[in-house]
Amino acid sequence: MVSRGRYQFSDVQRDSLLLVEGIDDARFLDAFLRSIKKLDVQIATVGGTPNFGPFLSGILTRASNFPRLKKLALVRDADTDAQAAFQSIYALLNRAGLPAPAQSWGTAHQDELAVSVAILPDGKSPGNLEDLCLWSIEGSHEGMKALKCVDGYLFCRNPASVPKSKRSKARLHSYLAVADEPGRRLGEAADAKVWDWNSPVLQPLAQFLRQL
Repeated sequence: MVSRGRYQFSDVQRDSLLLVEGIDDARFLDAFLRSIKKLDVQIATVGGTPNFGPFLSGILTRASNFPRLKKLALVRDADTDAQAAFQSIYALLNRAGLPAPAQSWGTAHQDELAVSVAILPDGKSPGNLEDLCLWSIEGSHEGMKALKCVDGYLFCRNPASVPKSKRSKARLHSYLAVADEPGRRLGEAADAKVWDWNSPVLQPLAQFLRQL
């Protein structure tokens, strides 16, 4: 069991800081960083998308060790509109007086600070981290077979009962429910090495993380 406090921000502790929405994002990206032997990155949750702004302007930039920071990365879901999600982060960075990349998955520099932004799943499509995980599952024959079973179950249950915005989460959680150890959340599955970190669809994210 991983304590939520592990990813709670108190001050800048390392030269590289990765900001994410919630605990599942943190655990997933923490496991991914370990898989690529990137062990020098501090990860902090902001407690949901609406909190990126207050965190950047009121907590991070006022932290006593903020001058130590050399690399800052923000990762959030596109939800229904990837461009709108990026523009939101872009505006928040500007408001906080921080460098803002010109596009998603890009990096901007100001003095000695580099700031990078990644909008999941790919910077262009609507969706979230769950979609990225589903894409990685669909990349294997066994994964496709399992997802067909999942989709059959969801269809029989009543597809209209699952809102479109929640469909990816429903598919992924159903997939994990029939895994070797049922009941894991997305982040717990990452700790248990359920995801194939070598999947081609995960390599852009791997490259993004390597630059931290």
